[in-house]
Amino acid sequence: MGIMTLPPDAPADQIVERTFGNTGELFSAFYAAQQWAENRGLIVGQMQARAPIGLHRESEAYNVLKWRGMTAWERRGLDGCIVWPDGDPRNGSAKIRVRRDALPEAVLEEGAGS
Repeated sequence: MGIMTLPPDAPADQIVERTFGNTGELFSAFYAAQQWAENRGLIVGQMQARAPIGLHRESEAYNVLKWRGMTAWERRGLDGCIVWPDGDPRNGSAKIRVRRDALPEAVLEEGAGS
């Protein structure tokens, strides 16, 4: 599944991407992605099989629902999401795509886009 929360034509310089590999433990890539996002002030939504997981800035009171529970309008309002490049959240890698303006400046300086 592609990321539907960020405009498909969004310039690359407005998006931060980070990929996390699986270490052999179940859901290890997801847990690493979740920790990375939470350490940078993002709320991580609820997992729903292979669907994307929404990310939203913690500074705004917001409950990030499961993907199927959100309307298209709510999905567009997210600051990013976690997707599964391999299609397997249990044993595969996890990729975060998040709006650059949703991250603290210090994160951008540490090379979060690499």
